[in-house]
Amino acid sequence: MGADFHDLRGTLGLGTVPSLLFLEEDPASQRGDPDARPARERLTNLPSDEELQAIAQDIHAQSRPLRALPPSKLWPKHWTDAWVRACKDFTGVLRNAVDDGSAIVMLQALLDFLELPSRILLPRLEQQAKRKGSRSSRNTLPPGVPDPLPNDVCESPQQRAAVKRAYEDCWSKAMEALLSNGAAPNDEKTLQQMQDMHPDRPETLRMNACSAEIDSELTSTIKAKAYLYKAAAKDRTCVDVFGWATDFLFPVRATAFLGQLARLTAKIANARVHETFAVVLTSGSLLALHKETPDKQEERKRQGLPPKLRPVNIGSALLKWAFKCALRSKPARKAAKDMAKLQLGLGEARGVERLAHLFTALRHKGYAILALDFTNGFNALSRQAMLDAVHRRCPELTPLFNLFYARDSPCFFTVNEQVHTVLSKQGSRMGCVLGSFGFDLAVHDLYETVQKQLPEAVVRAITDDLNAAVPPCDTLDEQLVHAGKLFETTREQARALLGLELNLDKTAVLLPLDEDGKTHVMDEVPRPEGFPDGLQLRADGLKIGGAPVVRRTSSGPLPPRPWKA
Repeated sequence: MGADFHDLRGTLGLGTVPSLLFLEEDPASQRGDPDARPARERLTNLPSDEELQAIAQDIHAQSRPLRALPPSKLWPKHWTDAWVRACKDFTGVLRNAVDDGSAIVMLQALLDFLELPSRILLPRLEQQAKRKGSRSSRNTLPPGVPDPLPNDVCESPQQRAAVKRAYEDCWSKAMEALLSNGAAPNDEKTLQQMQDMHPDRPETLRMNACSAEIDSELTSTIKAKAYLYKAAAKDRTCVDVFGWATDFLFPVRATAFLGQLARLTAKIANARVHETFAVVLTSGSLLALHKETPDKQEERKRQGLPPKLRPVNIGSALLKWAFKCALRSKPARKAAKDMAKLQLGLGEARGVERLAHLFTALRHKGYAILALDFTNGFNALSRQAMLDAVHRRCPELTPLFNLFYARDSPCFFTVNEQVHTVLSKQGSRMGCVLGSFGFDLAVHDLYETVQKQLPEAVVRAITDDLNAAVPPCDTLDEQLVHAGKLFETTREQARALLGLELNLDKTAVLLPLDEDGKTHVMDEVPRPEGFPDGLQLRADGLKIGGAPVVRRTSSGPLPPRPWKA
C-alpha cells in the first residue's frame, strides 16, 4: 500500500517526501540518498515556547559548520544535483503545509525546511573536509583554492576572509572583509558584554489592536516569487542562523520549489502564520564585531578597558525574505517617503555620501555642525515606543510587528562549542531589515522635534546618527548656544520618550571655518556661558555616518570615482 501511495503522490506532482500521516517514514531513504541525515522526530502536538527555543538552538548548533560552504555557483556538480533533487522532493511538503494551514502541519514543514541544508549539504561538506584534512569552519576556502594559504598572502583573519571572498568572485564582500576591524573572540568576556548590551525591558509589552481596515495583505505570492528569483542570482550572502543562504535558491529558482517557497514567504510577510513561527524565526546568531581599529584595540587592552563591540544579530534568511517583501509594499514605501526629508538612512540612494557632501558645503558657508549619536541605540530603544510608532505612522505593518517584535527573541552565542542564549528584549534586532525600519519610525518624532526647535537649521539623519547644521549668527557664541540647546533637547527627549542615552564620545560640535576660510584654533575659542559640559567642541573635523566632514583644500570639482572591480 505504501508503494501505491507514493506512486499516486508522484502522479499528482506532490513529490516523494511523505505527508505527516506517515510519520515513521524517512524522506532520505525514499530518495535513495545515503548521505542525507535522518529527519528530526515528528511533532505530535504544538511545543511550548521553551521547547521551540531548544529546537531552534539545536538546528543552529548543527548548522554552524555550513558557514564554510562556498557560493552555490561554485558547488561541485554532485552537490548541486543532490540539492536540487532534495528541494524538488520537498516541494510537496511546502504545498501541503500551505494548503492545510493548520499550526502543527505548518510548523513541522518550517522545521523541516530550516534543517534542509544541514541534512543534505552538511554531510557532503564533512566528507570533503575529511579528504582534505581538518580546517576551521569559518575560514574554509572554496574548492580549488590552495589551503593553507602562505603567510605572506594572509597575515590576518580579515585578509584570509577577503581572499576567500575574492576566490568566490564576491568582490564587494572581499573589500568589506579587508576593511573591517575583525570580530571579537567567542569567549566568556565577550558573552558577558553581549548580555550587558541587551538590557531587560522595564514594562510588559502592549500590542496595538489591528482594525479590519489595516488587516490587509502586504504582498502576494507573485511578488514574493519575483523577489526570490531576483535575489537568488545575487552575490553570496552570509549563512543564516539555521544554515540557509539566499544564493542556495539559485540552483532551484526555475523549479516549482521556488513557487511553493514564495507562498510560504508571502504568508509570513502578511502575518498569516501561527505565533509558533515567530518563536523559531526570531532566533538569531550573535556576532561581536570590533568598532575600533586594531591599534586602538591594543591601546584599550593596555589600559585595561574592554573592547568596543557592535553586536550583530544574524537572523533567519526566510524571515528576511518575508520582511523584504513587506517593506516593498505601498504602505511601507509611503512611510519611508514621508521621512525622507530628514532620514537618509532608509532606502535613500547614497545617503551617507550626500550627507557628507552637504554638511561639508554648509560648514564652508559658516554653519556649525552638531553630530549626535546614541549609545547602543538599536538594542536600548524602548520596544514599546517602536511598536507604538509603527502603529501610528504605518498601521498596515502593525500585525507584522505584533507577531515578530512583541516578544523576547533568543540570540545564540557559542563559547567552546556550547551554545548560550541571550534574550533580545528591547529595541530592534541589529541586522534585521524590519527592525531598522521600526527604529527609524520610532526616532522620527524626536528628529522632527529638533527641526521644529530651530527651523533655520539643516537637520539630517542616518538612522541613529542625528546631525544638525546650525546657521551663522551675529557671534560665534550665539551660534554655539543654539547648538547647545539642540543637544539638550535631544538628550532630554530621547531619554524620556525612547529610553535612549547620547554617546558623548561621538557627540560633538564642529566649529565653522573663520572669515578667512581657515580652521579655528581651539585655544582661542572659549566655551559660551551655560554651554553643556558633556558636549565637545572640535575644529579639525569629524565623521558623520562613517564619512569625514573636513575642510576642503581645493574649491575645484570632486575627483572622479575610482574604478570598481
